[in-house]
Amino acid sequence: MKSQFAALARYPAPIRILTLLLLLVLLWLPVAAPIALFVRDTNALTLLTMPLLFVEFLVLIRLWGKWVHQDSRVFKNYGLVLSPQNGKECLIGLGARVL
Repeated sequence: MKSQFAALARYPAPIRILTLLLLLVLLWLPVAAPIALFVRDTNALTLLTMPLLFVEFLVLIRLWGKWVHQDSRVFKNYGLVLSPQNGKECLIGLGARVL
């Protein structure tokens, strides 16, 4: 299976992006559809499904980097590492938003 995903690295970027989005939707719908059937309030539905979609996206990006690009440090390449400087800037950004 990994070799099939590794072949995607040679495809043009729009095809890779569409493949990633299709995979994201296919993995998210089986989780979101039952929630949508049982939750009638649209605000509650959004509050339940969007965090799930975000977490799934982060996990899928990590797996995508491993499978397609053979890179186990995808987030580090984008500068998303746990460091005191990043933590400080995150708190400043959250504080600015709250005020």
